[in-house]
Amino acid sequence: KKFTRWLKTGELENYIALVDRFPVTVAERYPNLLLNKARLLSILGRTESVAKILHLVIDLAQKSKDRDQLGCVYSELAHYHQMRLEMDRVKYCLDRAVRYGSPNNKKLQVSLKLSYAFYYQRRGLYKQTEDCLTQARRLMRKFRDDNMEMSVLRSTAAFHWAKFNYPKALEIFEEMIGRIRAESISVDISSLYSNAAMMAA
Repeated sequence: KKFTRWLKTGELENYIALVDRFPVTVAERYPNLLLNKARLLSILGRTESVAKILHLVIDLAQKSKDRDQLGCVYSELAHYHQMRLEMDRVKYCLDRAVRYGSPNNKKLQVSLKLSYAFYYQRRGLYKQTEDCLTQARRLMRKFRDDNMEMSVLRSTAAFHWAKFNYPKALEIFEEMIGRIRAESISVDISSLYSNAAMMAA
């Protein structure tokens, strides 16, 4: 079963349990299993072992000289530090991800643009933030990924909120909720309702 299927069906714990049952040699031979496990642990808020797993994947990717894998794992490590608001570490990991990641990996490139946008927004550099969001939207025209598109919209709404453009931020969240209902996109809609309600208050 593809990883995206596990996400769409909400079988996060089952995927983690499955990876844990594999012998160490299997997980090391297929580092994407470990990378996906780290992603799911982050989603579930169980971050205590995420950094350790990601550094293991970095070691494996370096040994195999898999540059795009390195780009992906550094992007995920940047997201880990982003959740902890460790902004210097975020920037370091993002720069490494850009150095190694393939420019043809459109999903990775969108993820990097969103993380850079978060970094610049936290620094109060709104022009750079807006540029990154514009580039992310431009890249999204080249492929279809509903969850990634929702991430772009969410980041754009957060940008408008930070600039005190509350009506625009609320408009974007309402668009997201409408699309999720109409297209059955699998995301955490409860958090969107919460954010939208806060903006409407």
